[in-house]
Formats: sequence, C-alpha cells, structure tokens
Amino acid sequence: MIDLIFRKQITNGCIQIYNNAKSSFSNTDVFNALKYIRDKDTESKRKNESYKVDERRLKMLRKNIDVACGVKDWREFCSRYVGSILENEWTMLEPQIHY
Repeated sequence: MIDLIFRKQITNGCIQIYNNAKSSFSNTDVFNALKYIRDKDTESKRKNESYKVDERRLKMLRKNIDVACGVKDWREFCSRYVGSILENEWTMLEPQIHY
C-alpha cells in the first residue's frame, strides 16, 4: 500500500516539475520521462484510473533529476513532493486497512 502511495506522489511531483519547467530542460531523457508520466496520468484520468510511475522510470529519474528540474537532487525532490503528503495519505488510509 505504501509503495502505491509513494509512486502516486512521485507521479504528481513529476507532473508538477514538467508543468513548471518544461521550457528549461537540458536533459532530454528526464524531459521525455516526465512528459511520458504526464501523458500516461492524463490518459488514465480519462479512463477513471490511477497511473503510478513505473519502476524503470522511477530509477532513471532518481539517478538523473537535477537542477534543470528545479531541485538539487533526489532527496530534495522527495522532501518537496513526497514527504508530508505521504504522511497525510497514510493517515487517511490507515483506518481502511484490515489487519
């Protein structure tokens, strides 16, 4: 469950970075990955589904996220886009989990 929430928050963070900085990317691999994530998320929403970033793109972004994306490194990305949001999601989901 936590992995799914984490991936969804990474997806949302990637979309925010893409929308805020799409004209200033120097790394085309990162740009294309972020664009793909944004496009897949849009497609999923049209189908009333939820898209979460896949393992391959997650690993590539983790290695290559940089200043061109508006963050210093992966740790800053997670701090900015995942940290408190993940905690809030968990607080909402915990009562729904049947142990």
